[in-house]
Amino acid sequence: MLNGSKSATVNIFGKRSKSLRHYSMAERPPIQATGRIVEVLEADRLYRVEMANGYRAYAIVERKGPRLPAGEAALGKEVRLLFSPFDMSKCRLADWGLLP
Repeated sequence: MLNGSKSATVNIFGKRSKSLRHYSMAERPPIQATGRIVEVLEADRLYRVEMANGYRAYAIVERKGPRLPAGEAALGKEVRLLFSPFDMSKCRLADWGLLP
């Protein structure tokens, strides 16, 4: 036992340590938003988007994600975005052309 505690365990190095509580971080759903593409950084892959409040972020299209229809320009296009609740500087592009 370590320092008189009743819950001592042995870690992977064979040393005694206080028992650790295993916290499972709950899955948090992505934050959905809409934005407009203001800059194309890599065609069909990476874009700079701006929300209605002026906030800008990088939008990434995943490998199996939605593709821009052939013959359409990406600049100025309205898109649906999915932000991680932990990092608001990057997002995934979920859908193209929300507004006609």
